[in-house]
Amino acid sequence: MKKRCGQSMDRISQLPDAVLAKILSSLPTTKGVVATAVLSKQWRFLWKMVPKLTFRYNGGNDIQGFSDSVRRTMLSLEAPYLQSLHLDASLGEDDRMDGFGELLGIARGLHVRELVLKLSRPGLNRYPIILDNCQSLETLKLRGSIALEVPSPVSLTSLRTLHLEDVFYDSESVVNLLSGCVRLENLFVTRNSDDGVETFTVPAGSIFNQLEHLQLFTECLPSWNPLMVLLDNSPNLQVLEIIGEHDRQLTWKEPKHVPQCFLHLKKLDWLVRGLTYGEEVAEYILSNAESLENVILRIDCLYCDGDEDFPEEDRLEVWHDFQAWCPDDCEFELISI
Repeated sequence: MKKRCGQSMDRISQLPDAVLAKILSSLPTTKGVVATAVLSKQWRFLWKMVPKLTFRYNGGNDIQGFSDSVRRTMLSLEAPYLQSLHLDASLGEDDRMDGFGELLGIARGLHVRELVLKLSRPGLNRYPIILDNCQSLETLKLRGSIALEVPSPVSLTSLRTLHLEDVFYDSESVVNLLSGCVRLENLFVTRNSDDGVETFTVPAGSIFNQLEHLQLFTECLPSWNPLMVLLDNSPNLQVLEIIGEHDRQLTWKEPKHVPQCFLHLKKLDWLVRGLTYGEEVAEYILSNAESLENVILRIDCLYCDGDEDFPEEDRLEVWHDFQAWCPDDCEFELISI
């Protein structure tokens, strides 16, 4: 058995270094990638060619050692650019990552294309992240105990995907960040009640001109009007996801003109918690978006009233309505979850 395993390893080692580096990129953490250096002389420095770095810190008393390890690994990279950097850290109340800004600076110098930062700290403690210009960055995802600071407008001309999940910021930082994302196509935002801004203002114009995928949570909306404003300023939108809130009937006023994006909208995916979802809005979208190819209505039966999860009578009524509203060549799916 040992001989057979050795023969298999020899065959793997005969692959080109570029192929081996791609295989190593599939490992879940950079720690595991670096560990392959002990396999043979050929593998000793192979990990330096892997352009994807993932680091996790699960607490303890050596946060500085973790930060130093990340820095040394990044500086040892021999790939032509840094494809992605993922940092996932669960920090204790007294943990400090004083070199965090340096790590982001190194990533910029390595022409990072995807940056994912997930930080968690006890209570309301937040770690400040100062965002600067980065022309190579295509994907930015921030989550958790992060205080985003953008004191002046930034230039993120390659950024196409932006996720801000439960992040703390001020109104100026939001505007300075979004105004520099001239090619943004995917924007995902989830908010806490104490995230620092009363109204999350998204500037229109060049930002939404590029937006192709929009996911909207209705729980914080006072009416359906913000959705119509977003649609009206997103002429290239192709995918619309709506996440409904249980037992909230938002007010609706039909807009004066049909949003331009309805000429290109290909998919509508609507999650409903219960059976209250805004029938008038659904009818308006489906009746006017003639290019729709796929419509999915997901009913979360956990919020349905009565003994039966999704009464057959209600199911037939919803099915009949949507089939009547959908364009002729559109595929409609009704899913209970």
